[in-house]
Amino acid sequence: MELTVLREPTHTIAAVTGRIDTTTAADFEKQCMELLASDTPGLLLDCARIDYISSAGLRSVLVLAKQAAASSKAFGLCGLSGMVADVFALAGFDQVLPVYTAAADFHPEE
Repeated sequence: MELTVLREPTHTIAAVTGRIDTTTAADFEKQCMELLASDTPGLLLDCARIDYISSAGLRSVLVLAKQAAASSKAFGLCGLSGMVADVFALAGFDQVLPVYTAAADFHPEE
């Protein structure tokens, strides 16, 4: 798992590459929590390059969403496709978390 961070004026984009599973979920969560602790008003997870996500990865995403809400920060996901989109849909996460088609659709200031 690799996290590439792009800081925009209104939010931070964290592009995830690889697998988010029991081996990598804790590191993924830690890195994203650090981003949420910064002065960014919002965090968008770009999931376009995730190859696989396990229940441990889903748990980390949920923890991040809850932390963002507790900190009054915008949170969202984009780039879900293939098996990863299926996993989010089966877990019902696509119904309870904001999912965007592309990063350009995320506007935390609205």
